[in-house]
Amino acid sequence: MWYFHEPQNLSKPDKVTAVVRKKDGTSESQDANIEPGQQVHHFDFPTVDKSAVQEVLLTTGNGRCFVIGPGT
Repeated sequence: MWYFHEPQNLSKPDKVTAVVRKKDGTSESQDANIEPGQQVHHFDFPTVDKSAVQEVLLTTGNGRCFVIGPGT
C-alpha cells in the first residue's frame, strides 16, 4: 500500500503507522518515519494475501484514515 504525504506538510517530518486487520481477526502493522520532503512511502506486507485483508488503518500525526476493501 502507498502512503502519500500531504503537500502542505512536506516540510515536516511525520510518523505513519499502517495496520492491516485480517478477516481471521489478527493484524499486522508497520511504522514508517517520513522525512521532510519525502512525498511517498510504500508499505509492503508480503505475508498477507490481499484476499485475507478486511480493513486497513493509517495513523499519522495529523489524523487517521480507515479503509474497508472491496467485497466486505
